[in-house]
Amino acid sequence: MALCGEELKDILFGEGNFNNYVKPYVEYIDRNRHIFSHHTIEGHSLEDQRKEAAKMVLALRKFWKLDLINEPIRLVFLQYAIGMFNGGICVKSLLHYFLYTKSLLLYQSNPKHMELYNRAISGEDIGCFSLTEFHHGSYTKGIETLATYDSKTD
Repeated sequence: MALCGEELKDILFGEGNFNNYVKPYVEYIDRNRHIFSHHTIEGHSLEDQRKEAAKMVLALRKFWKLDLINEPIRLVFLQYAIGMFNGGICVKSLLHYFLYTKSLLLYQSNPKHMELYNRAISGEDIGCFSLTEFHHGSYTKGIETLATYDSKTD
C-alpha cells in the first residue's frame, strides 16, 4: 500500500486517523508491558542488558516481518508507539529492522543476503551499527579511515 501525499496528510492531521494507525501497536506493547517497560539496570552486566534489549527488539518482529515488505509506512506508527514506551528500544529496533534487515532485503537476489535476512527476521542475528573511529563520536563526516573488503578473510 503506497500512500499519496493527501492520504498521508489525512492520517497525520485528519480527525482521529493517526490514532487508528497507532492504536494496534500501542495495545500490543501495553499488553506486553512486562517486555517493554523500563526497569532499573543498575547492577546488571552489560551482557544481561544486551539480552534484555534483544528480547524487546525481537518481540516486535511479527510487525516488522509483515509491514517491512507490505506496508512500510506502518513502521512510522510502530516506531511512534515504541517510542512512547521505550526510546532506546525504538532506536535499536530501527537499526536492526530498518537499517540492517531492510538493507539485506534490497539484495535478495544474493542467496547469502537472503540467508542473513532470514536469520535477522527469525531473531537468530541482531543487526547493529558501528563507527570506525573512536575520536569522532557520532560525527561520521569526520571519519578518516577507509574500510576495504578483503575476500581472503571472508
